[in-house]
Amino acid sequence: MQRIEDYRTFAKENGYVRSHHGAIRHVPVLGLFGTDDDRKELAGLLNIVVNTTIQNDEACRVMPSIEAFETWAEEGGYQSYVYGTVHDSADIIIHRDEIDIVLNKVHEIFERYEPWQKGIPLTIDIKIADLTKGEYYKGGLKEKAFLKRLEKERKNND
Repeated sequence: MQRIEDYRTFAKENGYVRSHHGAIRHVPVLGLFGTDDDRKELAGLLNIVVNTTIQNDEACRVMPSIEAFETWAEEGGYQSYVYGTVHDSADIIIHRDEIDIVLNKVHEIFERYEPWQKGIPLTIDIKIADLTKGEYYKGGLKEKAFLKRLEKERKNND
């Protein structure tokens, strides 16, 4: 909570916030708010200030991870690829025949530990959609259940 309050106070006083990696988001309107201004709008801007620093730190991790994944996939001749990204996320199309090896590589690349994290791990949240069947799965146990079902389908098709 202290970090959040520090960022909010700094942004109000200086009209910008800077992330750990140096990116700046300007919010000069924060310095113009008075007691008769819309508190909901102020709260929204203060949330943007706090989220900016976290999203930038995550983006600084995601972008090199996307590059590493794309290089690995291309060099390995895989059909899976990153098709989109927003802030701190990567959307990946994983070819059905590659799902086991690609998911393992995604975990390896995106969840690697680096000293700048200062002991805080960055974990990924995987959502899997089988668009051919209109099914959607969230990571964790459902990811494992999806993979188990996929393996069973493979054995039945062999």
